[in-house]
Amino acid sequence: MARDVTYDDAQLRALFNELSPKAKRTALRGGFRGVANKFRRQVIGNLRTSIHSGSDLEKGVRALVFKQQLGFRVTVGTQVKRDKATRRVVSTKGFHVNRRGFEKPVLIWAEDGTKDRRTGRIRGGKRHGAYRGSMRRYAFVDLARRQFGASVMNELKKSLVENTIRTAKRYGCI
Repeated sequence: MARDVTYDDAQLRALFNELSPKAKRTALRGGFRGVANKFRRQVIGNLRTSIHSGSDLEKGVRALVFKQQLGFRVTVGTQVKRDKATRRVVSTKGFHVNRRGFEKPVLIWAEDGTKDRRTGRIRGGKRHGAYRGSMRRYAFVDLARRQFGASVMNELKKSLVENTIRTAKRYGCI
């Protein structure tokens, strides 16, 4: 048995129209940021269940809110920050320190997987050498997209309403 739900957003639209263009942008970007951070937390949860991860890998999952258009993106990657004066590495994100002390971008490999690797060269059309293995695809971002995708519009509506009201209070419209 389906219930009809009616939603009257006339007051919200009137409130939104009272805001300045900069305040409107602030309200919308804040709403998208809230949903992007929820999605990021979902991706990190899937990362924790798929592979043993620590804070060094989890910092590589980033939520980016677009500046020129409405929307957001959650990405998996690495980031190296260097000192401007000495060009030395200050901090890294998204890398894993292996048992030999080397930093490896495991997060990128875990999301997409890797091809089979072999040493040696090609002789007679065949590849010879030792097999070095591959990493399977964990696809924790795609899994989060499937899990979170159904509720993203409801979350976005709720977040936009909350941020519009908060921004209106900040600028004295309420």
